[in-house]
Amino acid sequence: MLSVARRWWHDFVSLFFPEVCVVCGRRLVAGEEAVCLVCDCGMPRTGFHLDADNQLYYRLICRHPLERAAAMMHYSRHSPYSSVIITAKYHGRPEIARIVGRRYAAEMAPCGFFSGVDALVPVPMHWWKKARRGYNQAEVVAEGVSEATGIPVIHDAMRAARHATQTRKDAAGRMANARRIYSVCNPALLEGKHIMLVDDVITTGATITACCEAIHKSVGNCRVSVLALAATVSG
Repeated sequence: MLSVARRWWHDFVSLFFPEVCVVCGRRLVAGEEAVCLVCDCGMPRTGFHLDADNQLYYRLICRHPLERAAAMMHYSRHSPYSSVIITAKYHGRPEIARIVGRRYAAEMAPCGFFSGVDALVPVPMHWWKKARRGYNQAEVVAEGVSEATGIPVIHDAMRAARHATQTRKDAAGRMANARRIYSVCNPALLEGKHIMLVDDVITTGATITACCEAIHKSVGNCRVSVLALAATVSG
């Protein structure tokens, strides 16, 4: 009865504040969430989860040991699909990251990409930055993946120091800065586990690399994989 009431309330609110596709702006219909069916079909998917030796894996493994790596779509700031990341990250719409993360995980699960993974570890955000934004988008993505896979999310294994934005730095500057930011604060939570680092978008790979470096320095027998919603073609 409660679910019926919620559906009625949702339909009533939608009459005045219709939900629209985050990519094209078209009004969503029943069964669509965040991204309409047309845009979902046209999404520049990478297919990385189907290829263990994909380009993202090789970009990251050249710096640190890695089990597997994948991203849902190719990322370009000039693509209309960048709005999936930007709207979720900067415009107060974290539910988009959860929905897309859940959808991607459901697509990936049948191929065994999550086989043997013990826990999801979102890339951490400094507490003050998280308080100002209201959420850490990497945590929200991880929660969506967890909903689809049942794999638990570990929130307190890593921390981030306060830092300036990475967006205006070049690749070398991002890497140098990232190494000072991320650390493992609770190694026992990761000991002996196969964990999957989760983020919204990978550009140069500096953030993920710094997190992997921190984990391998602090935890001797932790295996690491990587999952993101989006990744640039090259970094």
